[in-house]
Amino acid sequence: MKKATNITLATLAAALLASSCIKEADPYEIATEDQVTLETLIEGIPASLVQAGSAGYAQDGQAWDFALPAIHIATESMTGDIAIGGNIGYDWFAQWGTNEALGADYAVGALTWNNYYAWIMAANNVIKQIDASDFSSLDATQKSYLGFAYAYRAMFYLDLVRLYEFKENNYTEAPGVLGLGVPVVLPETTEAEAKNNPRAKVDDIYDKVIFPDLDKAEELLSGFTAPDKYTISLALVYGLKARAWLERGTAKEDNAAYAQAAEYARQAITAKSAVICAGARRAGGMTENARVYLSPISTVTLAQRAHERAYPAADSLFEAAQESEQPEL
Repeated sequence: MKKATNITLATLAAALLASSCIKEADPYEIATEDQVTLETLIEGIPASLVQAGSAGYAQDGQAWDFALPAIHIATESMTGDIAIGGNIGYDWFAQWGTNEALGADYAVGALTWNNYYAWIMAANNVIKQIDASDFSSLDATQKSYLGFAYAYRAMFYLDLVRLYEFKENNYTEAPGVLGLGVPVVLPETTEAEAKNNPRAKVDDIYDKVIFPDLDKAEELLSGFTAPDKYTISLALVYGLKARAWLERGTAKEDNAAYAQAAEYARQAITAKSAVICAGARRAGGMTENARVYLSPISTVTLAQRAHERAYPAADSLFEAAQESEQPEL
């Protein structure tokens, strides 16, 4: 951190009088490239996760526009756990609960789409700043920052593909998009490619982005000790892998995928709990606003789901998760 310089009143007065010596500059809402450091890039990701008005609609009175916490509320409203009925005029998330006004022509679509791709761009910017061709050549700080970026990007694509993948069901049909996920944008994606970037296959997103990113994050963070529960850790990476493999098992009725989910859930338990909380206090760290927990609680849920899908090894995993110490939140 730069040291502050003491300025006397006489010096200040002289500076004001000699205004011709002061370089004038117009203020901007964004930083210039030479003002951005690797640390500010990585700190900016969790900070943006709770940015009010992140989708551009809060100024128009849309109270649902507050980034990741709002996305969590919206997706919770779409499940059967929250009853939506009667007078819903007070409920800013009613359109998700009642499945209304969610088409491409409505503003609410920006909540997920605009936010996630902005966050992906931020993770890509970190990855682009670090030479990842040889992990052994990186210092400890570079390894942790790069590990954070890969973990973030994997989480964002995992969320997106789960939100936008059409899955076969008994009520609707969409053969034209079956097996398709979302467009993939990587650091090497050119502007021309981005303008003609169709939805990638779901299998490709998992096999070419999500799992490789998590593998890299696991390698980079293998020697990293998170200073607190707000910092991305190896346990979080294991938790994300468990969720991803569980999703693959559910989609494909794949017992091998369930086995992987159970194994990584156990590793998450062994590595203690991991918490993502939005709002940066440190590089890769977050404050106590809207949280996504990857803890023994969620690991119990993973084990239960795997057990329900008739994967026998989930029995011991479920018992281990129940016996593990719950994190102090």
